[in-house]
Formats: sequence, C-alpha cells, structure tokens
Amino acid sequence: MLPPNLTGFEVHFRPGAGNELFEVSLRGDRGALRVFTRCTVVADGCVLSLDEAAYAELARVAQPSGDVALTVRGTTLAGAGVGRSATRSLGVTNFDVRGGLYYWTASGGSINRYEFGRAGARTEPFLRGDPIHCVGCHVLSRDGSRIMAGRFIPAPAATRIFDVTSRAPLSADYGANFGTFSPDVRWLLTSDGNRLALRDPASGAEVPGLPGGPLGSHPDWSRGGRAAVFSRARSSFPLFGTPGHDGPADLFTMPWGGASFGAATTLVRADGVRNNNYYPAYSPDDAWVVFNRAEGSSNHNIDAQLWVVPAGGGAATHLARADLAEGMGNSWPKWAPFVQRFQAETLMWFTFSSRRDNGLRLRQQTRETPMRTTQLWMAAFRPGRGGTPEVSTPAFWLPFQNLGEGNHIAQWAEQVQRQGCTSDRDCVQAERCLPLENGAVAVYRCVVP
Repeated sequence: MLPPNLTGFEVHFRPGAGNELFEVSLRGDRGALRVFTRCTVVADGCVLSLDEAAYAELARVAQPSGDVALTVRGTTLAGAGVGRSATRSLGVTNFDVRGGLYYWTASGGSINRYEFGRAGARTEPFLRGDPIHCVGCHVLSRDGSRIMAGRFIPAPAATRIFDVTSRAPLSADYGANFGTFSPDVRWLLTSDGNRLALRDPASGAEVPGLPGGPLGSHPDWSRGGRAAVFSRARSSFPLFGTPGHDGPADLFTMPWGGASFGAATTLVRADGVRNNNYYPAYSPDDAWVVFNRAEGSSNHNIDAQLWVVPAGGGAATHLARADLAEGMGNSWPKWAPFVQRFQAETLMWFTFSSRRDNGLRLRQQTRETPMRTTQLWMAAFRPGRGGTPEVSTPAFWLPFQNLGEGNHIAQWAEQVQRQGCTSDRDCVQAERCLPLENGAVAVYRCVVP
C-alpha cells in the first residue's frame, strides 16, 4: 500500500537471458502506465525510477479502487521472443501523506527532516552535529513548533529544547533520553531511561505533577491530551551509554488531569519469551498504541517486532506483514499524524526503523554480521481488519534517504515550521528564501532548494 504523493518510487527486476529492452506496466482502473526502458544496472538486476509526473499518473490510473497490477516484459533489441514476469499487486490510496518527519542520521550525528506534501521536497539538514558531538535522541511537539534534542551518548543525554522555526535553544541542558510534549505544548514529560519527570517546556525545569516520581521510560502523550503511555522494566536499569532496558517490561498508561498525572495502570503485561515491551506511541485518533516487543534489551535489538494494542486495553496484535520476517530489527514505530479514509475503511500510516534489505539497492541479509544499515520504512494500519494478517500492509522504503547512512528515531509533526524571510541572509546555511504557495498568496520561507 502506497500514498499517492510518494516521491522516488522504483521498480526493481532481474532481466531474463538476452533481454535488452523492457516494458514495465502498472495497470489500474483508469488504464495503464507503461514505461519502455533499457536496463539501469544495479547489482544483478535493473532498476526503473519513476519521476514525480510518472508517479502522479500511476496514482491517477489506480483509482477508484487503488488496485494496481505490476508486470515486466523483456525482449531483445531485435524483437525476438518476449518474456513476461509474474504479476505483482500494489495499492495506491487517494489521500496524500502530510506532515514533517524528523530523523536521526547516525553516521553524521545530525537530525534531518523531510516534508511530505511539498512539491520537490528533499531531505533537509535540521540540527547539525558530528560523530563525536552527536545530536541524536529527539522528539517533536505535535504542532512542529518545539523539539527536544539530546547531544552525546545518552547516559542520559545532555538535552535542550529548541524553537523549530529559528533553531534557537530555549532551555539549559538537562539529562534525558526520551520525551513527549503535551498537545498544547504547555508541558513536557521526559525520562532519563529510568525515572519520569514533568518539565516546563519553556525552560526545561522540573515541575510537580508526578506523584512519587514514577519509574518509567519511552513516554508518549495522547493526541487528545488525556493520558500518557510509557514502559517500565520490572528489575533492570539502564547502564551508562545504553538508553534501553531489558525485559521483562510492561506498558502503563496514566491519566492527565490538567496539572498532574494520576496513578498508572497496566496496558500490556510482559509474558512469554518476548517479554520486553517498549517504545509505545499513540495513534492519531488515540484509539491504538503501537509498540515494540523483543527478548533482551530494547536498545538496537535485531529481534524487535511491531505490535499494536487498543489504547483502552485488550489483546495485542502482531503487525506481521509490516514486520516481514524474523531478525529485521524493526524498531521505533511512530504514527503519521493524520487519520485517513480509503475504500470505506479507516487507514493510518506508521514509520519504523529496520535493518531489512531494500530490493537490489541494499542487500545485507546474507552477510554474517550484525552490523547492518538501518533505514526508515512505512506501512499502513487498517484497524477494521483487526484479527487478520491484513491489519497491517507490507512496508515500503522511504526514498528520500541516503542508503549509506543509518537512520533512526523518525519523529512526526503535523507541519514543518519554517523561518519567514525576505532574502537568503535570513536563512541558515543550505537554505534559501523561496516562495511557498499559501492559497492565492505566495509567502517566503527558508527552504532547502
């Protein structure tokens, strides 16, 4: 399942013997997009990259059902016999994905961002660091106006709050690895990997509101502001340089009364072999909590799986189609910020980090080494299909990434907040002062061209 505004979609295939000319056909309800091409060689196969115009045509021919049949045919330049691939099925929805995605690129020690829904969007550097002075752990307010970002090894990290528009720091350093803003950005709930703390987001200072200072980690505030969810290990505590915790670990929710939290209650209890539950996140309608489940540590666990549970309690469901297989290292699930409707059912998108293969471009599952490249992937969640494998869809690779980088902790905001400008001098390095459409009026904002 794909959104209609995906930029950089590719078809990967292997040519038959002697084949030199290919037809890639994507057929939907309104016709077919057919591309004739020679082989652009990648590894032992061929890659066809669709530009924005071609992908827009694919999204058009797919409607109204959204179903697309993909086939590839091959022949020689002389027009000898024609070979045909098996047919593969795709789905293309009819509503764009919107919002800003901010993620940590580990090799550069920096935070990048990508704006969905903007024509010509590309990866933008946001907070720069380096492998020694790394900027990594971070969280965005839902409106995209504030970011909490940590520097150095998270033990805990030296963390500050920044204004997203200006990138100006708003607080002094404090120790935290994880955090979440209240929807009105009046409060900030953080964890150093062991203890939760309620803070003033204008200063970062701790404030009352957590009776007893409960132990916990990986907090997430519900979109409606009525509760927060977090994980808590039963016995283990994080060591220096390791922000995760070992199992068994449970998930808890605690109600928010407007100025303080109430007592925590269990949402998911640890049991079985994969008894470490962690990285919970509320869906944009507050009806679901997606989370990770693994055996052993929550930090960079190759056996981590994706699960979801009703936010009010109930049985947890394995998102098996998005997970793909064992040993993919599927971690840090986060929801895109909007609920959609497609084909008379509710649909939501979620992203996660994964160490799986990416077709012909990234092939690492055959290597006998745990050091695999982590990239960001995205899948659809269809709550109306609960109890079946179709509750999640197979994931797709987000094409704005550099394949040579390890990318983690993809955090969403409802919109990208940009600096207003009158000239390039108002913008940081690499950005330019450019007009962005705002209805019939063009407004000038700092953008990476």
